[in-house]
Amino acid sequence: QLIEDVMEHHKAHLDLIKGFSVLALSPLIILFLAVSILHQIVRKITYPCRGRSLEHKGYLSQEASEFVEDFKSWNHSQVLTYSVYCGIGYIGFAVLASKFTTLFLSWLIGYTSTMDIFAVTGIVVGVGMLMFMLPPVPGLPIYLTSGIVLVSVGTESFGIYGAITYACFVSWALKLFACAVQQCVIGGLLGGSISVKQAVAINSDAVRAMRLVLSEPGITSGKVAILVGGPDWPVSVLCGILGLKLLPILVGTLPVIAIIAPTVLSGSFSYMSSIETDNDGLKYPWAGM
Repeated sequence: QLIEDVMEHHKAHLDLIKGFSVLALSPLIILFLAVSILHQIVRKITYPCRGRSLEHKGYLSQEASEFVEDFKSWNHSQVLTYSVYCGIGYIGFAVLASKFTTLFLSWLIGYTSTMDIFAVTGIVVGVGMLMFMLPPVPGLPIYLTSGIVLVSVGTESFGIYGAITYACFVSWALKLFACAVQQCVIGGLLGGSISVKQAVAINSDAVRAMRLVLSEPGITSGKVAILVGGPDWPVSVLCGILGLKLLPILVGTLPVIAIIAPTVLSGSFSYMSSIETDNDGLKYPWAGM
């Protein structure tokens, strides 16, 4: 009775989940029903040969039949309405986010095109540090922006390949500097704050596991994997809360260049694919492949 009361109270939320499931899992549902039909056909053929009686006589297997019966009890109009809303929201968000990002980066490239490379570097570092101080923001958008903006401005000074190398180095140094600030300032000085610990999710199972690995002496493969592949802000702040020494943590973070370099290259390729020659042809056609 308690379960039924809870389900009735959250009926609207359940319909929303069902609508999203229909949208996201429709191909798998169709495949499941097709396999169920095939399975039932094989049962009808093989069971009599083995002298066994088939308890379920329908076209679908017992499990699939129960699923279909449960589906019949759904509020189909409400579920399908939510499914349409989810689809519209996904398409709208995907398209708008993509267009907004393209327009913003185009504006940023145009705005910084007349600036000195070192002035643009200062802007990228300042904006990157601001973004790194926000808990939900990962580093990948920062590296991607560096690959576009620094390469577009630095090509005249360093050449295209030198500008890419420069963008990788700046992004690498920016990541290490952000880790140091996050660990020493936020984690070290503000780590006793309840709000900081909540942002880190200090009592979650994942963070507890990271605490055990990060507290191990020396630089282990597990520690490097967390420092490089873990979420930027929570991991660095957790190191500060645990009182770990900064230098070993920075050394363990150095392999992050394996993530930074491909991301910077991805951003630089998007810029290179738009460079035209004097004959209105693409100078780097392979970059847009």
